[in-house]
Amino acid sequence: MIRSLNTPDHIAGDGIDNAIKSLRILAFDVQSGTCMSNTLYADAALTGTTLSHPILQGKYHFVFLTNEPPLTAVKARLNAIAKYDDIKGIDYPAISFDSDSYIPMIAQNKNVEVLADGNIVVENSNRTVLDLKLRRLAARVDVVLKSTVDLGDASTGTFKGVTFSNLPDKVPLVWGLPSSPMGSSWVYAEPDLNYTETAVTRNTVRKFTLANDGSYFNIDPSLLSQEEINNGLVWAASVSRVIIPACYFSEEDSESDAIIFTVNLVDRYSPSCLLKILSDPDYRLPANTRLDLTGIIKDPLEMNITVKGWDEVKNDWETEQLYLNVSQSEVNITDFNGARVTFESNAKVVRVSGMYDTSGTFKEYVADGFNQLQWGEDWNKKWNYTYDAVAKVGKGYLDIIVNNGAQTTGTYHIVLKATRKESWEGVNTLSLSRSIKVNVVQEGKRYGFEPSTAASAYVGSSYIGAFYRNKEVGERIIQNTFWGSWWEATVPNVDIPDSGNPKDWIRVSSTPSFDPTVGTSNPGEAEYYPVAPNYYRNETGLKVTGTHRIYFRVGLTSANQGSSPRYGYVNLRYITGTLANMASPPGESDTYATTTNGPEEIKTLRIYVRQGEADDYVLDTSIDVANNTSVSRDAAAICRFSPFNITVQDMLTYYTDRTENFVQVVDRGTTFVKYPSQAGALFQWGVPTEKYRKYAYYIRGLDDNEFLNIDPTIPNEVWGGNHKYDYDPFWIAPAGHEYPSFEAYGEVCPPGYRRPNNGVLSALAKNNTIQEVVKSEYMASLFREIPVGDSHQYIPSTYPNDANAPNGIVRYVPKAVSNVQYGFYADGFFDRYPIHEKALPDGNVDGICLDDTRAAFRGTLFFNPVTYASIFFPAGGRRAATSGRLQYNGGTGFYLTSSLGNQWIDPDANYSFRNVWQMELSNFPGALSAVPGFGVSLRCVVDE
Repeated sequence: MIRSLNTPDHIAGDGIDNAIKSLRILAFDVQSGTCMSNTLYADAALTGTTLSHPILQGKYHFVFLTNEPPLTAVKARLNAIAKYDDIKGIDYPAISFDSDSYIPMIAQNKNVEVLADGNIVVENSNRTVLDLKLRRLAARVDVVLKSTVDLGDASTGTFKGVTFSNLPDKVPLVWGLPSSPMGSSWVYAEPDLNYTETAVTRNTVRKFTLANDGSYFNIDPSLLSQEEINNGLVWAASVSRVIIPACYFSEEDSESDAIIFTVNLVDRYSPSCLLKILSDPDYRLPANTRLDLTGIIKDPLEMNITVKGWDEVKNDWETEQLYLNVSQSEVNITDFNGARVTFESNAKVVRVSGMYDTSGTFKEYVADGFNQLQWGEDWNKKWNYTYDAVAKVGKGYLDIIVNNGAQTTGTYHIVLKATRKESWEGVNTLSLSRSIKVNVVQEGKRYGFEPSTAASAYVGSSYIGAFYRNKEVGERIIQNTFWGSWWEATVPNVDIPDSGNPKDWIRVSSTPSFDPTVGTSNPGEAEYYPVAPNYYRNETGLKVTGTHRIYFRVGLTSANQGSSPRYGYVNLRYITGTLANMASPPGESDTYATTTNGPEEIKTLRIYVRQGEADDYVLDTSIDVANNTSVSRDAAAICRFSPFNITVQDMLTYYTDRTENFVQVVDRGTTFVKYPSQAGALFQWGVPTEKYRKYAYYIRGLDDNEFLNIDPTIPNEVWGGNHKYDYDPFWIAPAGHEYPSFEAYGEVCPPGYRRPNNGVLSALAKNNTIQEVVKSEYMASLFREIPVGDSHQYIPSTYPNDANAPNGIVRYVPKAVSNVQYGFYADGFFDRYPIHEKALPDGNVDGICLDDTRAAFRGTLFFNPVTYASIFFPAGGRRAATSGRLQYNGGTGFYLTSSLGNQWIDPDANYSFRNVWQMELSNFPGALSAVPGFGVSLRCVVDE
């Protein structure tokens, strides 16, 4: 007699989980292995609580198969079983395991002796009933997904369903043996029989969509606890009772064999994770496994996985009833991102007790490698643990972020320690430690926090701005090495004309980026990573506080619906010394901090935020000329600038696959770069040989040596050094001029745009007086203090510094301008790639993507002190007029204008240069007259 699993005294499931519609009984002679019985029972035969099966007296190994697949090929193989070893080669195809079918199960009872009159002997015990411990050959997964973004429903949202991939194509029967768990647990021993047929492949995919599989899903915000709502979660959905084939392989840590779980989002990256038992990790989902998944939708998908014995929770990590469960035991990070590890324990105290560095040396001071994980500095730590004395359970998290220092690529182990007692140490204190393996990859060069000052033209390695297109809201990463002990980033509460209050649309967060590839040569898209406050630290999104390394993210709450950009800023306050009392950081209204060396003034760096790609004004006539308030800006000279440099489509499309360093521009067939930090192409104002007047030149060299040598692919007549014109090539030819306007030859801005001027166009623009310079479109539109004169440092001494002299040229010594900052720009591109450095004859060049045409650099930002409108110009450098070699890339931005500049006689060559005005942009911006053969950047204005 055999007891059915349908009886109430067995594990309860969700109805069909435990239902039995068919039962095949196989009996094998213990000595010979011959199959002595192979009988299938179904339907009416299974309606009772017991089943009587006739069999001759003897000693048998019994195998029981329930709910075998109704497939002809499977039934034929089962009917043909003749000996015990035959079951080693039988499998069920993956289609046999789904949520709508009865789940195939297996049980085995070995060495059962059948006596007369229905009596049996099992393990030396006389019985009349044989109990079966059936093991499902499937795994069950129940999912709860949560998000800080409303992902909507089937008709309105971006959430479309989930996918399980890399599933096995079949399940061998031997994966279910032994069928009895070890001891009183749900854990099973490894399969004790080898599968003898062709290898299992992992190519099966199960996709569940809201549109076609709606019964699996329940989108319901009530799945969120009040605490989760307080922490910013707004959307939740459950996916119930997904039945998939069991997954077994011999190497438990083989990631390539793991099942992949993916959340499908429309028009966005779909995050995924590998299903695993997190303590080992063990990527197998053996027969009769049940997983409860709770996921926060990010990339990578942040999953807390609870392993169950189908409906029984069991923590196999317990030590004398003390447990410490972590969501991830191994993480991979770069110095641009971080990893969040959540943990749970019944211990009263959980702390980071130290780490093992790359050499295996134990260090109690974790800050040697990772930022703010030490258990001190309670006001600012990037970890937290809260213990509920009533529930006797605590929960916490670690945000693992690389700290200051040199290259730290390698593997570390952070030790998390739990203890029962309030005291951290003590005799016989029961404690439990878990090690979190941290694999760190750092690429490129690291920069210290060094804001631009009035003391240097080229110092500036801090982030000075963030840029978003109208529809963009994703993360912008602000980071620097910083040795001071305190910094604070705040969103101001101020009404800005035409842009509103920044606190209504700008957010900051200490939560690290969860893009696994940011900081490498292939980062993810910033839009896939929205910014939410770090509620573990009780952040509201308006303030972030830190110590040592500066790291936080800026995000926006909504798209910009206006026709013009909106502007705001974030204040970054900081001190360079060490706080005298680390537990008492400065308040928001404090202007000084008490350090170990006495009072220190709190400095502020403003990070300007722009949302909107539309062309826009920066300054207007309401902003006086700060260095000469008796003169006003010329209203006709104030233009709307594009926020992007110019390039050609060929360089955008084939940014690495080129065999030469230039592209000919047909008519005005240029286009804009994608990001403001990208320098685009370099253009010559115009060379005497008309054929080469409209060429776009790459900033990159074809190989590393190109940064050191003259470019051999560029014709000599372009870069030969003789740029002598026999006439003045005025952009707009004056009346009576025998040559046409040079605009017809030289304009390469896209239709609807034009090259901005630096003064008059039909005469030489000497710009020796303020009255002249306020007519410059560059100066009137961008400069608070307007420079007067020529910043060229090699003007012959025969030309007096006197505006009234016949050949007078007023020399301008560049200096700081009050509405200018110089540094890095977080535009969703520059802040996601590692910065690299290469050597040039005139100094080193640093930037990102230096080996292709997307090259991007630090640069100069102009801002309006009232509206906070801002615009960024990357320091793309130039190609030398006499050689074509690259110069000053990443240091100075040179930009074309349409005005002829100061002319002088070269005392050596005895001919007149037809110089043109170029803008020379750094922290000390100005304009210089130079020969037209230099290859420089181009920024266009609206032609209106």
